[in-house]
Amino acid sequence: MDETELLEQTLDPPTTDVPPSELSSNGKAPEGKEWVDTPKGTECGIGPCKPQCLQIFASKKFFTFMLCIFGLIEGALISGFEPVIISSLEIRYKFSSTAASVIIIVFDIAVVVSVIIISYFGEKAHKPRWIGIAFFTQGIGALVFALPHFIFGKYDAGSVTNTTLVLESCNNPSLLVPDCDAGNTGAYILFLIGNAIIGVSAAPLFTIGVSFIDDIVLPKYVSLHIGVFQVCTIVGPAIGFGIGSALLTLYVDVGEVTNLTEDDPAWVGAWWLSFIVSSGISFLFSIPFFFYPRVLPDTHLVTEARQKQMKGTYKGRFGKEDTFVEQLKAFPFHLLGLFKSKAWLFLTLGTTFLFLSLEALVSFAPKYVETVYRVPASTAGLIIGAMAIAAGGIGTLTGALIAHCVKIGKNMGIVNWVTVLIAVVPLVGFFLTCRSVDVVGIGTQYTNNSISNSSDVLLASCNADCNCSSTIFEPVCGADGLTYFSPCRASCQQVGDIQNVTYENCGCVATNLRNNMMNSDFGTILASSTATRGLCPLPCTYLAGFIALVTIFVILIFLIRVPFLLVTLRSVADEQRTFALGVQSLFFRLFGSIPGPLLFGAIIDSGCVYSQTECGRIANCWVYDNNILRLRAYIFCTLGILACLVCTVLSWVFYPPYGFKLAPPDGTEYKCTDPPVDGKLSAPNPVFISETTDGILY
Repeated sequence: MDETELLEQTLDPPTTDVPPSELSSNGKAPEGKEWVDTPKGTECGIGPCKPQCLQIFASKKFFTFMLCIFGLIEGALISGFEPVIISSLEIRYKFSSTAASVIIIVFDIAVVVSVIIISYFGEKAHKPRWIGIAFFTQGIGALVFALPHFIFGKYDAGSVTNTTLVLESCNNPSLLVPDCDAGNTGAYILFLIGNAIIGVSAAPLFTIGVSFIDDIVLPKYVSLHIGVFQVCTIVGPAIGFGIGSALLTLYVDVGEVTNLTEDDPAWVGAWWLSFIVSSGISFLFSIPFFFYPRVLPDTHLVTEARQKQMKGTYKGRFGKEDTFVEQLKAFPFHLLGLFKSKAWLFLTLGTTFLFLSLEALVSFAPKYVETVYRVPASTAGLIIGAMAIAAGGIGTLTGALIAHCVKIGKNMGIVNWVTVLIAVVPLVGFFLTCRSVDVVGIGTQYTNNSISNSSDVLLASCNADCNCSSTIFEPVCGADGLTYFSPCRASCQQVGDIQNVTYENCGCVATNLRNNMMNSDFGTILASSTATRGLCPLPCTYLAGFIALVTIFVILIFLIRVPFLLVTLRSVADEQRTFALGVQSLFFRLFGSIPGPLLFGAIIDSGCVYSQTECGRIANCWVYDNNILRLRAYIFCTLGILACLVCTVLSWVFYPPYGFKLAPPDGTEYKCTDPPVDGKLSAPNPVFISETTDGILY
């Protein structure tokens, strides 16, 4: 059978059963015969329990569907829920952005530690069952992540829900003693453990899962299956952003009455609910993977078609390696074989730089939007979620269609580096930034009121007698148009309208107004000097432009996900596809996904101009300098994309120009047309023979 005949077969060949002895060379039942028996090891079920009613699920489409569910939940957890709730965790458990970024990167550290072992030994394991175990483990990780809410008590923000403190004034200042017990440390440890478990469970998803799709789907259609899977891994974060943002509109202690509003900087939403729901879904949908067969009846035909596309630069041959010891001994050889492929190596480096920028931006995108454009955490999450659905979905589907139409090889390499080149342009959106919040005493000085030689920048002669706290940020907008750190720092003497939270007789506001109104009576001005809870309005029309440009950037980045993946699969030997994805995953996580959020978190912290100090350590930041944030974020992301561009071009240059054919150890050519036996392909183990003219065996 030639390649054309193989590729013209339908996505799901006839699934009725026929004895292997009567299977014709093209994998179809002989004319006039009914299929009566499925090749052993290709039925759905566990052990001897393989009822006929389950066999309808032994199909390519069903496996892709189930893998999509796994990818959707994993994406919602790591790239959806966590970025949305990160600022809430900072407030609730008093973390800095750098400390919070460690929670994020623990996921990637866990993947790095486990992915090499899982991808190498998983190549010859029962792949669907390994994925089922991983899906179940993900549910355990999500459950652990949510535990701090149930273990460490209710949120009081230093009793910020107390009416007296919420309505703080100069005559009733908050004299709080910070809670320095070990509760926050315990919560932090559980977040790390939970994310580590989720990371270990994610390792098989993008290695064994993608490799198994490549095992059972004809090359002509594999880009569509992988494309659909990749779309789900994008829709997952988008759903995570949407659901997570919606849940943040609920108060963290559901059912509790609070005087905090969602616009209050101390507000914390119900971050934990999304992880409880994800845990239950993971437990439920992991079950079908345990019933899926090792291979499908026509997998041998898919193998033959795939191997005709293979390209590589490998010296020597791969043995059967049926035992654990044999696989362990062959590990160095397989690893060396990967690094001999310059195309794979440079594509891996390019993917690493890409993830360095992308993961950093995605992890802190809601935090960035919330900080720079002054929108609530739930609104920021919805904006980023909507953008992710549109941009990620459009980009991935477009990339899958391009991969379906463009021949894998040099042409697809051109698609990759041209797309990366264009992606540099929309990063200028970082320069569309709103003005920073000017809090009196921090960004703006008290008018003729500052007390020299004081370490407290918020202290002024107008509020010196108020004994105000600097722990809790309760901003108010004075009648003078300035934002004050708290009503006490504005020297407000009493509460006015409790429902709308307004304050009256604000001494610092009156002093500032008098300086602008010559020869005015201070008593008259004081009587009209009010302040309203919240930041002063600051017109800003740049959010829409920023989101538009970032959307274009995300579309372009996700457009090359499927082409990148297919070039990776065809740049290595057939037996090394899972291992190649595993090592590539190690590289882009170890040098991309792990340092990316950590560096971006440090960038955000570097833009902090006033942070809360509690129990001898720096906690969450209250006020940022937007100019520092935008410039450093732009430089960081742009350098990462440019480095990716260089590596992608080199990968295209070094893509192997020579094809390979298959031969068993005795040198005679064969075709992999034998049906599976006991769920395994029975054809001899192939080696790659170069079609170059130098006569050397590679």
